[in-house]
Amino acid sequence: MWFVVTDVSDASIAQRLGLNHAPKLANAPRDCPACVQEVKTSDPLLGRADVEFQGAPDFSLTRTLNPAPKPHTFPPQSFSMGAQAGPNYSPYVRVRGSSVVFNAPIVATGNGPFDVTTHTNTHDRTLGIDTEKMTTDHLFVRGFANGRSIAYLSFDSSDAFTATVERSTFVPALADLQFQNGGDGPNRDDRSDSARASIFTFVNAQTGLENSPPERGASQGEGRSPGAHPRP
Repeated sequence: MWFVVTDVSDASIAQRLGLNHAPKLANAPRDCPACVQEVKTSDPLLGRADVEFQGAPDFSLTRTLNPAPKPHTFPPQSFSMGAQAGPNYSPYVRVRGSSVVFNAPIVATGNGPFDVTTHTNTHDRTLGIDTEKMTTDHLFVRGFANGRSIAYLSFDSSDAFTATVERSTFVPALADLQFQNGGDGPNRDDRSDSARASIFTFVNAQTGLENSPPERGASQGEGRSPGAHPRP
């Protein structure tokens, strides 16, 4: 298994390993044992020694996305994700005997050669792997946060359609992470027991009765205007 480590719930480990500190990861196991897999390794700093995972993704699936007949191109007529979690797989892991949670998604399986074109043994966003330098190239996604342009990495999703659109691994167990939309109340992301942060999606589809033929925006769950592009 070949994996990357992006975030960790412990601030001191984040500083030592050069990772993002994500305190909400500590809440990932809360009421959701399947959301975090326990791994075996001789070093509590993940990645400094061999790691034995409980599960891995199946990258052999063929990703498809067929648009609906015009003018309703969205939602699609059919789709199938390109990767799905195998038994006991989660990108969130903790070393046996430790409460620290890492975000450590697997991006390839086997000893190579690695297929970075049709992705039969690699993540659908993996563009290259160097097993000597221990580096990987990964296709990022452009998004927006608080009015600023950002670039983010998409590895896994709890929703099959989102996984297909973002070329991510479908991990259904993550649907039980606490809590949907970050929690409840006016300040959802401020909940100390939440493992999620809110994310918003929008499309530049037209809304209203003036549309002809009648089409509504994504918030109504129907088609979008021809030429409108979904944005993260």
